[in-house]
Amino acid sequence: MRPVETRSSYGAGAPRGGPSETLRPRLALCCAALLATGCAGGGSPPETTPRETTADRAERPRTDDHDAPTETPEPSPRQLSAAATFADLVAAVRALDGLAQSESAAGCLLRGGELAPFVLEADLASAVHPIPDAPAELGSRLDDPRETAVVLTRWAQHGASSGLALVGLNTTPPPAAGHLAVVVLAREGAHLRRTDTGVAPRHAGPFPVDRLHEHLPVVAEGAAAVVVTAEGRVPLSTLRLALGQVPGSATVVLAVALEAGVRLPSPPAADPSTHGLCAAGALPPPPADQRLGTLGADAIRARLDSMSEGAMRCFEFARGDAARGGRIRVLTRIGPQGRVTEACAATDELGDPTLRTCVLSVVRGVVFPAPTEGDFVDVALPIRLRPDTSTLQRPLCDG
Repeated sequence: MRPVETRSSYGAGAPRGGPSETLRPRLALCCAALLATGCAGGGSPPETTPRETTADRAERPRTDDHDAPTETPEPSPRQLSAAATFADLVAAVRALDGLAQSESAAGCLLRGGELAPFVLEADLASAVHPIPDAPAELGSRLDDPRETAVVLTRWAQHGASSGLALVGLNTTPPPAAGHLAVVVLAREGAHLRRTDTGVAPRHAGPFPVDRLHEHLPVVAEGAAAVVVTAEGRVPLSTLRLALGQVPGSATVVLAVALEAGVRLPSPPAADPSTHGLCAAGALPPPPADQRLGTLGADAIRARLDSMSEGAMRCFEFARGDAARGGRIRVLTRIGPQGRVTEACAATDELGDPTLRTCVLSVVRGVVFPAPTEGDFVDVALPIRLRPDTSTLQRPLCDG
């Protein structure tokens, strides 16, 4: 089985919107003809142009500025025809990724339908590059309802190795705890799967897409998100029908299935590193020649806003369970010049050593007022990191 190259998009951006790309601006080169006249000494007299009369001007055809040819802008890959298929949508995602135009502030995934052209409005971010083509056929990989699915988003991998591996295409907030429900649209109808366990045969499908609302709520109960994918030949009108039946409060992930036989790598094991944690849950003893001083609570509180902003920038790169947020209790020692001389985490609910190291680096960079009546002050700073949920997108823009 051949592995796929995976890398995070948007860093929290990612850079957000996907992996870092170099935008190649188009240069419009305009050439102007320079007309020059000159007179040479001696020789034949210069030719003169007959003067234009009023009658000549009347007979000359009139050319208005708006009659001049204009350059027609190229259509955006987001513009899709009313007859477009899921394969066309995935191709548009790939084109937008290549043009570094994955970002969108529309707040929804798909617009159009019912004889109107479709528009891919989604804010996009794929965790796998190159973005694969939509498979032509998926039904044969869905024979056993006991089989689970595995889904990779920019935040984490959900589920274990499976015959049905999916890659998310749009940005989503960090998922809450729970499984993912998976909708697969195939030629024979809709199938339902989960990332944690099998699905009861009566809900697994296939069944007509317009009956999805009868089965999806059962499979999606307690789910962190609903993932929707399709065979390449499935019309976007069918995708629209399916999206319209997803429960209104659900986070929706558009995804593309990897080819049969291609497996996502196993999720990385939790990093057991204790780097940055306080030894025995406390700061080391202060130097013997330093005296404990005082520092007002207001002076400390005034520096917390800048520290919180820096910590949230660290959180943009959180992955796995850490992306759900949590608290870090940081113990700090503020020295004679107001500089942080010691910092470590007494408790860490996120459990991500890389994130912890970043937060401690932010804390060490904060400058406080110098302690009075002594050389140092020890302070406990409770820091709570919460995920940004503003990237939640409605399934349909006009539904």
